[in-house]
Amino acid sequence: MIYLKLNDKPVNIPSDFSELTFRQYLDIRAIAEAKLIDIIAYFTGFSVEALMQSTEIENFYVIMDSLSWVLSDPGLGDIYKPAIIKHDGSDYNIPYSIDRCTVAQYEDVRAIMMLSQRNEGNVIDIYPKIISVFLAPVIFKIYDSETHEKTIPIIEGLTVPEVIGLGNFFVMKFSELNNGIRKGLRNQHTIWKRLRRVLKNLRYGVF
Repeated sequence: MIYLKLNDKPVNIPSDFSELTFRQYLDIRAIAEAKLIDIIAYFTGFSVEALMQSTEIENFYVIMDSLSWVLSDPGLGDIYKPAIIKHDGSDYNIPYSIDRCTVAQYEDVRAIMMLSQRNEGNVIDIYPKIISVFLAPVIFKIYDSETHEKTIPIIEGLTVPEVIGLGNFFVMKFSELNNGIRKGLRNQHTIWKRLRRVLKNLRYGVF
């Protein structure tokens, strides 16, 4: 984090994605045709017009240089996944599996993913919603639409690497669960077909 003054106002400038909250990341992505000057305005609280009138040229260009990474892609590689998250002074452990998720949780994640695919959205943008499906019952001891919505801003308050790390983890676990369910359904279908064939053969005295 870089601390300096611009137009006599103290400003804090993140130096990389590990100092950027996911909410800030989404806000920046929401700026239409964002240029670096728009990002500087976002972090300093000054309008673009006020920035262009600034006489503190050196500090302005220090900020511009410090924020040059913001418009790049944070990537989806192997990023640190926290073991705990903090909320209201309490620590909450991240579950290691989702094997005991409810039908409601499973269907909500499917709905979130399907909506994102229809809207051709960036997969990273839906990570807080997916993570919140699995962390809402950890934080609030129950899962429903209300606790899910209350958890989303908590997750958006984490750093970009933390959210991407957690998102990658839960999406991978959900994919494993989903593949297992689909495989199980195919197996059950095969078993049922065999059972019906056996019953039919018994009816006609084949055995």
